[in-house]
Amino acid sequence: MAISGNDIGQVAGASSSCCQACQQNSNCVSSTWNSTNGGTCWLKNDTQPLSTSSGAFTTILAPDANHKFTLSVSYTAPNFFDQWIYETVDYNHGFVEYVDQDIAQDLGLISIKNDGKIMISVEANHTLPVNSTKGRPSVFLKSWQQYSSGLFIFDIDHMPTCPGCWPAFWTTGYPWPDDGEIDILEYIDTSPGNSITLHTRDNCSMPLEDSDYFTGKWGEHENNPATDCFAYQYSGAGCNVKAANGTVNAPFNQAGGGVFAMHWEANQFIRIWNFVRPNVPSDISQDAKTLYDTIRNCIRKLTGQSII
Repeated sequence: MAISGNDIGQVAGASSSCCQACQQNSNCVSSTWNSTNGGTCWLKNDTQPLSTSSGAFTTILAPDANHKFTLSVSYTAPNFFDQWIYETVDYNHGFVEYVDQDIAQDLGLISIKNDGKIMISVEANHTLPVNSTKGRPSVFLKSWQQYSSGLFIFDIDHMPTCPGCWPAFWTTGYPWPDDGEIDILEYIDTSPGNSITLHTRDNCSMPLEDSDYFTGKWGEHENNPATDCFAYQYSGAGCNVKAANGTVNAPFNQAGGGVFAMHWEANQFIRIWNFVRPNVPSDISQDAKTLYDTIRNCIRKLTGQSII
């Protein structure tokens, strides 16, 4: 594995000397060794983007106080359902009826279980008439609080599995699409893999060679890699990376769920990961108050303009 770019210096020597060389530089957080000039340690000021590189070795220093995340907002019981705007408009023109908080509670669509876990569901107790003009009652939540950067963690035990389902977890800015949209989790119907997508204004795209930095694969627009992020190109498909099978839907549930994470630094990058249990990093699953930047296998990295 190698870290591309972010070089702050270089030191000739064996790969075993890289860690010490990095520790001696206050701005160094990682290093990549390769055979350049008989052996060179490339000192780095970032731990990403990682890519496969034959013959290269990468070391990452244990995070210090300047490289950790401190919990800012937690969406948990008992106040989870009071931290949202309940949208009742379906902007995506699906076959659904979004309801407000009172109706959602009356229908049993939202609840907190005895173990403190949150349940959000679609109404599934009645048969709709064939000629119904509305879909099933469901819930569309939008946070009151707005964000401009951060590490966002979404821990899920179970997600919907049904024909016509369209679950999603995303961020968006206004006006849309000029201020963009980041789809962290999304799939439709029986799709086996997460669909990670950006929707932006015109003239924003992802370089084709960025596929070196993620473990998924490009989605497709008319048999071409989905690298154009413009929201109105290809019927609003956006630039898209398909995660591995099993990252959503029934296989995800059978594994016991998992975690979706986004690390966003405005004007620098967006990085998104899927972790299916039991492969959730211990610093996420064991310590919710101080999340260290030790996530390793990124699905996607985007550099360039701020999207939100």
